[in-house]
Order: sequence, then structure tokens, then C-alpha cells
Amino acid sequence: MTQVFREGVAATDPAYINLRDSDSDPARAARELTESLWLRYSPYADDHFLDCIPHEFDERFWEMYLTCSLLELGFDVHCPKPGPDILIEADGGRVWIEAVTPTSGALGHPDAIPEPQFGKAGRVPEEQILLRMRSAIQGKYETKYREYRDKGVIGPDDSYVVAVNGCQLHHAIADDYPPWIAKAVFPIGGLQVALDRESLEVAETSYQYRGVVEKCSGSSVSTDIFLDQDYRDLSGVLYSKVDAGNPTARMGDDFILVHNPLANMPLDAGLLGCGKELAVRVEGDHGVIEDTDWNSRA
Repeated sequence: MTQVFREGVAATDPAYINLRDSDSDPARAARELTESLWLRYSPYADDHFLDCIPHEFDERFWEMYLTCSLLELGFDVHCPKPGPDILIEADGGRVWIEAVTPTSGALGHPDAIPEPQFGKAGRVPEEQILLRMRSAIQGKYETKYREYRDKGVIGPDDSYVVAVNGCQLHHAIADDYPPWIAKAVFPIGGLQVALDRESLEVAETSYQYRGVVEKCSGSSVSTDIFLDQDYRDLSGVLYSKVDAGNPTARMGDDFILVHNPLANMPLDAGLLGCGKELAVRVEGDHGVIEDTDWNSRA
């Protein structure tokens, strides 16, 4: 079988080139992981996978890792062409999954995520990160989902998930709680604390409402798409920041699955049974975050 890393390939992706050409132990481990995944993934890959991966390594690795993780979890997995990247069947229902790996944006663009300055204290650019995630989700939903729905590939009773990988987003390691992927689809702002006036003890904690993120141009982008009826066909989003050089001990432990409470075809609670799962229950004019850490239950 043809391998992923091949000498003589005119590659353009720095990650592919660095992993292929380095003799370091981490690079060898990353190559071994990639090739082992390829052995399992190859029957599901499109005909252009090996031609594309030297030029878009992280994107293609994410598709492969995601598919192999779902196989490892015991799902009945299909990758029909044409169609979204992955189709799984669970409890008699069909769930389509479209993978996307957003970048930090064009160098010099005012809304791009700036590179971290190592050795210097600085602010994590959360707004720019949310803009990149939000744009990736919107792009897949408004183009790919609509296209496949119009062609009848995705049926009216099928669920649809956008799987976002943040490995190319600068500062991704600084993600906090609630995770950025949740803040990209729910209007969740910063943590606020209410103190008792007399005792000065914490009386209540909550998160500020943030319905939009401002772009440098002055225009605003909504962060409440999971409260928007126009996105009711988006059942949820899945997030990971895994890459070939930074895998988890068990595949899927890195996943964060966020449910859309308004989805026409909602996802079953505990669908994946791995990683973390987050939902927001709407109560009147506010929401309650409910999360499950499946890793702690293992």
C-alpha cells in the first residue's frame, strides 16, 4: 500500500514536510500514527486523498482521525461520494458529519488571530478565535449542507454535524471553560461573580451575555446561532484540537460535542460516549449549561 509520507513528493504544506523530513522522535511517532491510521482509513478515503495530504496535511489528517475514531468507538461508518465526509448510523438514525480545519487567517488581516509572542505576557485573542470558528461553521452549513440537502444526499430526517478542528488556530491550547466552540454558537461571554454586600462571599456566578463579536471593520458577527431558527438543521458541532504530533491516549478523548437545543433532528444524549458533551437548557431569558465528561466515567 502507498504510504502517506513519500520521498520525492513536491509537498507544499509545512507540517507534512517537517514530519516527513525530520529524524526526531516526535516526528517519527507522528509518522507512525499517521501511517497506522491510513491503513484503517484507506477504504473510506476519496481518490484524491494521497494527492491532497502533502498540501493540506492538518485538514486531511483530521478527516482521517475523525473517521478512525468513530470506527474505534464501534459506529457503522460510511464515507459515500459525493456527500459530507462521514455518515454514521446509530439507533436507526443517520448522522452526517462534515469536517473542517479553520486557519488563523491571512497574515496581516486585521481579524486574523495573531501569533503568540513566546516569553511575553499577552492577551488571548478570544474574539478573533470565535470569528474563525464561527466562519468555519457557517461556511459548511450554508454551502455544503444546503448543497447536499438540495441534491437529496442528506434527507429531511438526517442529523448534520460540523466537526471543527482547532489545531491551526493560534492560542488553541489556552481554551478554557466554557470551551470556545460553545461560545461560537451560544451567546456566552465572560464569567461574572456577584458578592454578598455584607459577608463579601460569593453569592452567585454566571456568564455575561455576548450575542455578537465585533470585527475590526466595525461590523458584528452573531454568536447565538444555536438560538437561531435559521440553524435548526444543524444538529450540533464537534470540536477537537488534535493533530498528528499531539494525539490523546485514547482516540475520541479530545472530542467536545455541543448540542443544538433547537435542532429539527437533535442528537441523542451520550451519542459518542467519549470526550466531553455540552448542552444548554433554555430557561426563560437565560440558559443553564449542562456538561458531561465521559472521560471521567471511563
